[in-house]
Amino acid sequence: GKMALRFSVDDLSPGEHYQMPGMWATDKILAKGINKTLIGLSMGTDGSPGDEKWKLALDGPICGYTRHVTDDNRTAVLFQANDRGGAYCNHVAFVDLDDGREVWESDFPYSKLGDDTGTATSRDEQDTPSVTLVHGTVVVTWGGGTDAYAMDGGRRLWRTTSTGACQDMGAAGGDALLVRQECWNDDAPLDSTDAVTYKARKVDPRTGRVLWTYSAAQGVRDIDIPSAEPPVIAVQAGGIGISEMLSLDAKGRT
Repeated sequence: GKMALRFSVDDLSPGEHYQMPGMWATDKILAKGINKTLIGLSMGTDGSPGDEKWKLALDGPICGYTRHVTDDNRTAVLFQANDRGGAYCNHVAFVDLDDGREVWESDFPYSKLGDDTGTATSRDEQDTPSVTLVHGTVVVTWGGGTDAYAMDGGRRLWRTTSTGACQDMGAAGGDALLVRQECWNDDAPLDSTDAVTYKARKVDPRTGRVLWTYSAAQGVRDIDIPSAEPPVIAVQAGGIGISEMLSLDAKGRT
């Protein structure tokens, strides 16, 4: 019950606000995202702006992060290309949380919001990207596909491109990699539960090879993946929130 850290920002003007995405703790540092900056604070302190152990400024606001941290205290965040309104979320940075050093960064593609896997333009909203960590690999899904990067150096290991009606929309990492897919049925009415179906695919994080695919039942409104290993699928079968938790076996079967 002992307080590990307290940090307050008291210089905001009335009506002013910042997004504060992501928080990670190591043995010595509590790291926090604040708009377009990552800061590191020493554990056991009552801090305020200026007391940061380190600050890492990114080119644009943070727009995605993973809760996973490596054994040597590194994690990944997504950020926008710049801080102008409408900038796309299309950069990933791999960061050392102990010293605030950016180990590497890379850009990735972006796709139009919805069932069109084409490239977004300045007038389009983009599909929401996600990032996770698994077995020496940083994995980013971006709607039109998935990119995987080696933690050591940031070299891209593989890329898959969404084909047909299915798009890669989220991934769960840790001890294994599961990619969540949304599949569109253009023949069904837009307000029908048959308009979108969902899959979870187990993927080899170093090669991108699909090991198995779980297809949710027709009529399921959404799925989430709270655990990649063991594989657990959270299912929204009704109109309000998650209604079932499904545990899968080593071959993706219930």
